Amino acid sequence: MDPNKSTHLQMARSGNGSRGQKIDLLTNHFGVNFTTSKSQHFFQYSVAITYEDGNPVEAKGIGRKILAKVQETYQTDLGSKHFAYDGDKILFTVGPLPNNKLDFSVVLEDMSCTRSNTSTSDANTKRLRPHNQSKRFNVAISFAAKISMQAIQGALQGKETNDLQDAVRVLDVILRQNAATKGCLLVRQSFFHNDAKYFSNNHGGFHLCRGFHSSFRATQGGLSLNIDVSSTLIVSPGPVIDFLVLNQEVRDPSSIDWKKKKQGNGETKEVEVTVYDYFTKHLEIELRHSGGLPCISVGKPKRPTYFPIEQCHLVSLQRYTKAPTIFQRSKLVKESVQKPQEKMNVLNNAIKDSGYNNDPMLQDCGVRIDSDFTQVEGRVLPTPRLKVGNGEEFQPRDGRWNFNNKKLVEPATVTRWAVVNFSARCDTKRLISDLIRCGRMKGINVDPPYKVVFQEDPYYRGAPANIRVEKMFEQMQSELRKEGIEGKPKFILCILAEKKNSLVYGPWKRRNLVEEGIVTQCIAPTPKINDQYLTNVLLKINAKLGGLNSLLAMERSPRAMMPLVTQVPTFIVGMDVSHGSPGQSDIPSIAAVVGSREWPLISKYRACVRTQSRKVEMIDNLFKPVTNEKGKQVDEGIFWELLFDFYISSGKKRPEHIIIFRDGVSESQFNQVLSIELDQMMQACKFVEENWEPKFTVIIAQKNHHTKFFQAEGPGNVPPGTIIDSRICHPRNNDFYLCAHAGLIGTTRPTHYHVLYDEIGFSTDDLQELVHSLSYVYQRSTTAISVVAPVMYAHLAAAQMSTAVKFEDSSETSSRHGGITTSEAELVPPMPKLNANVASSIIFTLPLLALVIILFYQNLNEGCCGGGDGKTEMILTEEALRKVLGISKAASSGTRIAAGSAWEDIRGPDPLPLFFRDVIESWRLWWAQGCISDWFLVRKTGRSEDNQHTWEPKRSSQMYEGAVTSFEARSEADQRRQEREREKHPKHLEEAIAPPADTWEKTRQRIVAVLIHTETSQLLWSMNQSPSDLLLPRRRLNRNNRSSLKKGKTIRMGQRALQRVPPSLPSRTPSLPPPSSSSPSLRCAPSSRRPLRPRPMSSHIVGYPRIGPKRELKFALESFWDGKTGAEDLQNVAADLRRSIWRHMAGVGIKYIPSNTFSYYDQMLDTTAMLGAVPSRYGWESGEVGFDVYFSMARGNDSVPAMEMTKWFDTNYHYIVPELGPSVKFSYASHKAVEEFKEAKALGIDTVPVLIGPMTYLLLSKPAKDVDKSFCLLSLIDKILPVYKEVLIDLKSAGARWIQFDEPILVMDLDTNQLQAFSDAYSHMESSLAGLNVLIATYFADVPAEAYKALTSLKCVTGFGFDLVRGLETLDLIKVDFPRGKLLFAGVVDGRNIWANDLSASLKTLQTLEDIVGKEKVVVSTSCSLLHTAVDLVNEIKLDKELKSWLAFAAQKVVEVNALARSFSGVKDEALFASNSMRQASRRSSPRVTNATIQHNVAAVIKSDHRRSTKVSARLQAQQKKLNLPPLPTTTIGSFPQTPDLRRIRKEFKARKISEIDYVQAIKVEFEKVVKLQEELGIDVLVHGEAERNDMVEFFGEQLSGFAFTSNGWVQSYGSRCVKPPIIYGDVSRPKAMTVFWSSMAQKMTKRPMKGMLTGPVTILNWSFVRNDQPRYETCFQIALAIKDEVKDLEKAGITVIQIDEAALREGLPLRRSEQELYLDWAVHAFRITNCYVRDTTQIHTHMCYSNFNDIINSIINMDADVITIENSRSDEKLLSVFHEGVKYGAGIGPGVYDIHSPRIPSSEEIAERINKMLAVLDSKVLWVNPDCGLKTRKYSEVKSALSNMVAATKLIRSQLNKLRRRRRRQRTWKINDKDLSVWFKGPSSCRLKFLVDSSCSHSLSHSLL
Repeated sequence: MDPNKSTHLQMARSGNGSRGQKIDLLTNHFGVNFTTSKSQHFFQYSVAITYEDGNPVEAKGIGRKILAKVQETYQTDLGSKHFAYDGDKILFTVGPLPNNKLDFSVVLEDMSCTRSNTSTSDANTKRLRPHNQSKRFNVAISFAAKISMQAIQGALQGKETNDLQDAVRVLDVILRQNAATKGCLLVRQSFFHNDAKYFSNNHGGFHLCRGFHSSFRATQGGLSLNIDVSSTLIVSPGPVIDFLVLNQEVRDPSSIDWKKKKQGNGETKEVEVTVYDYFTKHLEIELRHSGGLPCISVGKPKRPTYFPIEQCHLVSLQRYTKAPTIFQRSKLVKESVQKPQEKMNVLNNAIKDSGYNNDPMLQDCGVRIDSDFTQVEGRVLPTPRLKVGNGEEFQPRDGRWNFNNKKLVEPATVTRWAVVNFSARCDTKRLISDLIRCGRMKGINVDPPYKVVFQEDPYYRGAPANIRVEKMFEQMQSELRKEGIEGKPKFILCILAEKKNSLVYGPWKRRNLVEEGIVTQCIAPTPKINDQYLTNVLLKINAKLGGLNSLLAMERSPRAMMPLVTQVPTFIVGMDVSHGSPGQSDIPSIAAVVGSREWPLISKYRACVRTQSRKVEMIDNLFKPVTNEKGKQVDEGIFWELLFDFYISSGKKRPEHIIIFRDGVSESQFNQVLSIELDQMMQACKFVEENWEPKFTVIIAQKNHHTKFFQAEGPGNVPPGTIIDSRICHPRNNDFYLCAHAGLIGTTRPTHYHVLYDEIGFSTDDLQELVHSLSYVYQRSTTAISVVAPVMYAHLAAAQMSTAVKFEDSSETSSRHGGITTSEAELVPPMPKLNANVASSIIFTLPLLALVIILFYQNLNEGCCGGGDGKTEMILTEEALRKVLGISKAASSGTRIAAGSAWEDIRGPDPLPLFFRDVIESWRLWWAQGCISDWFLVRKTGRSEDNQHTWEPKRSSQMYEGAVTSFEARSEADQRRQEREREKHPKHLEEAIAPPADTWEKTRQRIVAVLIHTETSQLLWSMNQSPSDLLLPRRRLNRNNRSSLKKGKTIRMGQRALQRVPPSLPSRTPSLPPPSSSSPSLRCAPSSRRPLRPRPMSSHIVGYPRIGPKRELKFALESFWDGKTGAEDLQNVAADLRRSIWRHMAGVGIKYIPSNTFSYYDQMLDTTAMLGAVPSRYGWESGEVGFDVYFSMARGNDSVPAMEMTKWFDTNYHYIVPELGPSVKFSYASHKAVEEFKEAKALGIDTVPVLIGPMTYLLLSKPAKDVDKSFCLLSLIDKILPVYKEVLIDLKSAGARWIQFDEPILVMDLDTNQLQAFSDAYSHMESSLAGLNVLIATYFADVPAEAYKALTSLKCVTGFGFDLVRGLETLDLIKVDFPRGKLLFAGVVDGRNIWANDLSASLKTLQTLEDIVGKEKVVVSTSCSLLHTAVDLVNEIKLDKELKSWLAFAAQKVVEVNALARSFSGVKDEALFASNSMRQASRRSSPRVTNATIQHNVAAVIKSDHRRSTKVSARLQAQQKKLNLPPLPTTTIGSFPQTPDLRRIRKEFKARKISEIDYVQAIKVEFEKVVKLQEELGIDVLVHGEAERNDMVEFFGEQLSGFAFTSNGWVQSYGSRCVKPPIIYGDVSRPKAMTVFWSSMAQKMTKRPMKGMLTGPVTILNWSFVRNDQPRYETCFQIALAIKDEVKDLEKAGITVIQIDEAALREGLPLRRSEQELYLDWAVHAFRITNCYVRDTTQIHTHMCYSNFNDIINSIINMDADVITIENSRSDEKLLSVFHEGVKYGAGIGPGVYDIHSPRIPSSEEIAERINKMLAVLDSKVLWVNPDCGLKTRKYSEVKSALSNMVAATKLIRSQLNKLRRRRRRQRTWKINDKDLSVWFKGPSSCRLKFLVDSSCSHSLSHSLL
């Protein structure tokens, strides 16, 4: 049968695709216009050129010169016709010549041939060898054929006729002739000019010459001219001797290796004179080198003609055909690279300079060529989603992805491996440690290699490559024996000094693949090895060892988008033929075919490689029927081998669809693919079964074409995924161009796919999407590749096997055009047979070990599998295992597996117990393939009808839990080991998955494990032991058992015969469900040596509490401040806390784990230190900011006060406010972020460093004291960004892959300028952020629409974090517009409350987001940092079970995040979700939550105003009459120091260690001490010191209904200050009086007013964990009603001053101005409810903590309190500015006069100065003097001194005021109407009091104002 004629016809196009986003493109096709010429045909003539004696002319290049002479001489005889000559034997004309046969004779005077019409130098002239010195030539031209031009006309209309190819060929010949007349070198349709501007640098005697390819193409849009830049290698013109010196890289001609050059025939002949003498003496030519050099022979063998080599010159434009070295190739690639815009400019110039429209032949044809690029419409296909480890899905960006913070989907295990170094300069120790570390980060369990690194003996470095390899193996075997290591390594990492194709590479590969059967990976590392390099190496290693790096999400999706592939067994094949390098005629061609395996996977392939006749392109071994030794006909072809592998690996499923991808064939060979290769594959299928007829699809992949695409708008390459199937594609055939990859270097070259045959019936879109997807499954790359993976694997397999065939040159050239299409009758050397260990692993080496573990639950009195003696002993032989697992040939007869009486002969019909038989039947294929190397369990449930035991799968994770539960430590060392195990596996996780407690008590457990070799089926080891033994140290088999294993003898697996050998197992799950539908999916169990670390899903934690579960940081800080411990002790405590936090998150399975969220005091202060923005008063100049400066800024010191502290947004956390100004010099002064990242990395945990964003930092700062308050803080943005950049560079150098910027300021109402500054800041950092994934996190509220737009428009950002608990409007913004390709960090787990997440509701929110942004782009996160919640619920042992089941602290929220992430990714824990739903329902229905009476009371008060009837001015007069207080009355805020004795008393009373009487007496004593101290100091209004209270909120909550309290639910407020917020879980009421007893007791101790101390409802609300099942204001009103009752009772008890603290009123203020009014309305209302019914003489005080109150001053006035005290000292009296602005405040006010949060004691002069500042804006009648806040955290020594100074300063000011009054000056009044005036009064003590006067209205200023 003619191979060019196929019974399978090439299919026509069925239509164009429609999927994808349209894109306008340009292509290097130029339109062809055709006008009908006078003649309608081309005429083809044959040309015969002979010498005068009739011998044919064979010299190349002379023909064109002869034909040109003919045209010049015989123009009239030719009818003045122009013709196109192909340079050989064919000539074309437009219209006929005068005669069908013409004979001419011409004489050429110049017998040389030049390749340029511009140069005639000797160097450019090629000397020809004339035949018999004749210069006359005879030319015979005879008619051959006629070709219609109508085919061209049809092509212009997008039609194809039978004559089109012939017509196009004529046009191409015209182009070649056009170039030939210009002296170009012609290489097919490429033309190279003899012009130095097209030459590159000299590379070893040759140049890269750049030219152009031109060819006509028939397309759907008509005929077009395809022009592209082309390149070839040419010999450098000049002396031959110079070429040889350069080519061999030697210094001078004497060093040339002449053996490498072609020699003559070796014959010698005596002559009378030497060549040297002839040239020097006869021709008088000086020869400098030739005396000792060979000559060049240019004659015939029998009549040689010799020339001295130095007299020979190489002419220009001769092709260099030797393959360049890899170094030369690298340089050539760089030189040939052209960016798209550059290439377009070159092609534009080429088409203009070509002169094609002036070519006479083209003019005769009527052909004109456009000068503009053709416009085409492409489509950008959506990027397929990929899946990596832990079920995480993601979508690559720009055709690229990485494994930063990702695990491999199926990581392999690297054990028993070695490292060899062939003289490379490399730090092998560091390389190994980095490789192990990086591997474990990717999920690859890399054991340490053999202790020795095998360094090459320097003596052999210069030896031949095969000797070097041999000596390396001898050395390796010798040293392993010395170390007592038996057997070969399973894997060898080979370090080469040169690149991959060094001389050692080939012999090394052959030795390992063919002789040893060892998997090997060669590397040639650079001096600086980064994680990306190591990751790339690990990807290759993992693939070779049977792992899977990533796969398409659709491969395991039940909703896959390609049902023809994923729902029907589909076999995908890639084929390629590799031919030897140029000049190697003795090298056979290598045919490589790869086939997919483990359907429905399309990411795994196996290769089969065979040799065939050299230069034969068609594969002839696809089907090879032979007769075996038994006389049976079998198929030994490639296709059957791969087909059988597919069948076995895919659960015994035959493929119904077969898709063939063929590489390396030209269009002229398409029919041969169908007639030869496709026919062979169909025959192979028929050979299996006559009626089996799978459907085939055949697709050709071509890379060797010249079509390029450019973006119509933009200079860059086309985006990855760009597909073109119209306009320039074939007018009839089904083809398309695809640029699947991202072109990073030069211009992207698309792959041209031709669909030759499609029985399957793909739609156009489905087929194109499949091809696109297959570009993303190449396991050795993290980019989409340019051609489908099966083709790439086939090429790789051929290249790999070429090293086993030859060593001389390891580079191979993939098949391209020109290969021989049929086999020649020649001897083909056979392919070396691979070692069995790697025979199936040329692409993917399968794991060599399979581990099976079965857990037996046995009754105490029952033996294994039915034996009743209780003394079970299981005997397994190697042969039995082979037979059971079906891996090898059957064992000899009589082999048994025995255990008790239930084990039968394995040859019988039911050879194994039911459980073993069913499990093995379901899983043995996977065992045999090595895909299962994990644990699974079966549990006995009873007996079946046939009296056999039945077994069901059990959750494998429970085995570890049970093992830990039942573990009994046998020694102190074992106890320590157990504690370590428990630390790694937290208790809160155990609760979720642990089996019932009695499971292990009622049963006796045995674990039977066997480890087998999948290729040889050798039993390697086994064990039979209890789960508790799994935690024992690993021990080796004893010598006897090892020898038995080697000999294959029977091994008794009892404890006596076999030592306890707990395995070290990888923790990965099977990649697919079991082949048997009846066998349920079984999960893997954790390693026995350490707890299982779950696979990280797409989960993230914004931040984590830093204080420790039991306030470890607080106690360490205070001990350090007190001088009891040193800095090292503090740092050790901090390191332990960080370590436990990171390990907890990693252990749970969080993917994005934050670092740098830990702080010794405050993260804003940390940022100040990082930026070096230390105020000058602290004496810091440069260097690293240490503890002394750091804590001085936070707490002050003896000489300077602390920096201001204020609330962090609307939380109870306080931050240190930066003080900035134009003179601040920023510098990188704290490396904490980098140090903590490295610290985590050293633990094997890859974290996300967190930084406060530059905008948040600046906008939360304040101008320094000496800076004008109007100073724009954002003007400093350009000064701090360089420091941020330094930090980023430092982090990248440390290996950071992610960076998180916290920018909560974005939830505020920012103006346009601020938003622009935000955008500019991150744009400015864009270059520094390159290489990092950037997350910007916002939290606490909705992000305004303008800020959302500015944020999501940032290009440098990878992901955006939003609070979706408090940010429902943000969710709406996301639904409308979210940037494509970005990650959404969805904060669905509340970070500010302690209620268990409603997992189902959150999952619905996530599913909503999935529809918007895609599943792979959603990361489950917390709404904000967990800093604002308690640490760990596991420490709460006193909470009742019901309430505890409703809660989740930080540790539990981490678990919730991961559970949601797993469920969202498809791994839903149904039991956990069901339990969560039950707990949510329990809380909703619990009677302890709702009280109808309370609800009714609240409804009643909502509608009233509750304002006191008398105005504050009248009330103050009444109160002054009753209290008789002096001017500037002094008081304290409430609490006095909480001493250790006091805390001990309270603790003992709660523990009932002391009686109530004793407790009351102890408190009374404390009261008396406090009262006495205040009276001695001269305080006017006293407090009792709150000795009975542990916390101002907890104290009241404990006495109110609806509250619950924790033991360790501490939350950081600032520094070491921690609070333990109560939990408001239900309706609130006051069962009885709370403070009356204590306040009455204290009042009786003094005649001075004693304040009754209460906490206000808003503060109790804001400082508690509030129920989230009703509006907050309803809960607040409930508390207000309870406090109102308490106020009434205090008043009745005679308490005349009652303080109702609202410290946190502003704290709850919504961040958005639009929401603030509503909050302030109900918050102020709630306060007024508490005191609306008291008498006018009862003075109501309130106190407020750090915040900026200026913007809510009107609401404060509206609270209608009689006196308000406010923290003020640390804010530079910022509060006073509001009074400067004219705010009228008539009630009493006490701005704090000194900072109680600092241990620093202010002087009386300092306090007096502050009082004077206050008097400048406040009336002395309303001003109170008091500290900033309660004195609870201070020591008595500090309190006494500070209060003493405060009273002294107050008395000083009073004295001055009294003296001023006693002078009784006449009252003076001024009327001021014209301008602002400053009126000064001078008192008798030179006390200057300044009053600011507003000119906007008339004022009366009187001296009595004082």
